[in-house]
Amino acid sequence: MKFWLLLSLLFAMASAQAGDIQVVNISQQWGTSILSIKPQFQINTSEVIDEAINSGIELTLIAKLYGQKKRTFWFDETVSQQQIGFQIRYFSLSGQYQLHNTTTDERHSFVSLLDLWRHLEHNTQFSLPKKEAEMANYLSLRLRLDAGALPSAMQLPVLLSSDWRFKSDWYHSDILKAKQQP
Repeated sequence: MKFWLLLSLLFAMASAQAGDIQVVNISQQWGTSILSIKPQFQINTSEVIDEAINSGIELTLIAKLYGQKKRTFWFDETVSQQQIGFQIRYFSLSGQYQLHNTTTDERHSFVSLLDLWRHLEHNTQFSLPKKEAEMANYLSLRLRLDAGALPSAMQLPVLLSSDWRFKSDWYHSDILKAKQQP
């Protein structure tokens, strides 16, 4: 029965757009032993994403950060890489949405889905060890939907549908050296 419900949900909303994620900015703050990195996102969802969450489907978003060093005649070297997973759930009995940071195991509850998205836009943080941050020249960051974490009945249709391309482009930002901080 759940299989047919998931399939009907997919086909009923096939004409809607999946939404858009953009990385607006990356703020950097040097500490004594780390570089604190706080990205700002702009997340615009659509009926497809919202309806899936409201139907009880858990969505997983992955934020990836790379500290990279430029090379002249070869691909850039990855000095550091970090990943944060976010699980988004809806609990129909309480009428609340939950944002679970799987890396830190923090959980936040929200009355509306819009509040959850706004929290995610402004409250993601990475910490890069000082040694790795000093070796890197720039940062690359991306936030995307993890289609592999969806229920198995949805995975193939989601991979084949452009309506489910819920991800940001790679955003690149030079690393500000400690003495360049305002």
